[in-house]
Amino acid sequence: FAAPQVTAAASLIFSAGEFIYGDDPALLQSGGQIAPKVVKDRLIYTADFFPGLNGQVMAGRLNIERAINLQYAQFELFDGRRIAGQVVNVPNTIACRSPNPSQQFQSWWNIRRLTFNDEKDRHILFRHVGADAGSRYGSLERDASCLVATLSPMVEVRRTIEGVPEVVSFPFSAIRDYTSPLFQG
Repeated sequence: FAAPQVTAAASLIFSAGEFIYGDDPALLQSGGQIAPKVVKDRLIYTADFFPGLNGQVMAGRLNIERAINLQYAQFELFDGRRIAGQVVNVPNTIACRSPNPSQQFQSWWNIRRLTFNDEKDRHILFRHVGADAGSRYGSLERDASCLVATLSPMVEVRRTIEGVPEVVSFPFSAIRDYTSPLFQG
């Protein structure tokens, strides 16, 4: 029963990508569209997660609003604030205290989603691996139990509210949920 909704969401991502990124050959494949693999991964890591399904499914419930917001980084902080904009300052690498040694240090530019799991008191982390920093063409991997730490305490995001640009700063530890823009700018 989910297939029509997922197909519609994928179509919206393709359409939004064409509208936002035009025919930029550095970002889009020939023909001016986002690669199907990139759209599939976007649908997975922008989903709403349910702790009870952890380990049973790759993602969760489709979240079309989050999936089609391609242009901006999306943050939800533990204090309830929601911030969408362009990341201007962030640590290049974060530490993820995980039993898997290959997942202990993450490049910020490969992180697609970081969302807090209240039951485990840790973050779920999605990242692309096996490609250049920031590339969307590597394998999408999920770490379901990441205790996040960083030496760089502040994140800065440029956003515009009612036509007025501003830079919002907050501690990295304040991030409850982060979704990357489709392409880092």
